[in-house]
Amino acid sequence: HNSVNSTILNLDSVKNFDLTKSLRFNIEIRPAEDTDNDAQSSSAIVSDIEVPLFRREEHKGKIQSICERGNGLYRASDRHCIYWKQLSGVCVKLSAFKDTSKSIPATAWSLDSTWGSYGCYGSEGFPVGSYTTIAIDGAYEDIVSDEIPVEFSEIAFSVRSAHDPVLHLMKLTDFTYEFDGPSDDYSITG
Repeated sequence: HNSVNSTILNLDSVKNFDLTKSLRFNIEIRPAEDTDNDAQSSSAIVSDIEVPLFRREEHKGKIQSICERGNGLYRASDRHCIYWKQLSGVCVKLSAFKDTSKSIPATAWSLDSTWGSYGCYGSEGFPVGSYTTIAIDGAYEDIVSDEIPVEFSEIAFSVRSAHDPVLHLMKLTDFTYEFDGPSDDYSITG
């Protein structure tokens, strides 16, 4: 897990909320410098990974005070809470496989979309991006999305193996990290 400065990612020019903007990047995997560069380890580039920089979420039936406590804006006309969010982290899941198409077989890497996504954040669907809610002052009716100011400082990056036991634990426990079910699932017979 590493944080990458927004200047390196060329995000300093992004000043306002814009749902059309995304972050596109490549991952280069190199063998550790203290290992021999043999058939078991080789460089690889996983390319064209794209994740949206912004999200707008709308939740029905929220209580106004709860909505506002979470930096959302409450739309009283239909009791919806709207959140504007910016990218704060990226996590991708990779799988290694033997590439025998070369004269010297090597380990190759690819994005692993097991469970429907190559992301590895611990929430439903294993999203690639993690987002932070942007605090906005004002009334919903006064907000123009493309005028919401944003500032990126760092974005956390993680690359995980598809065989990572933590990812399997998340999937196995439906993201609860608990193996036992609700108490009413158990009955005592005797």
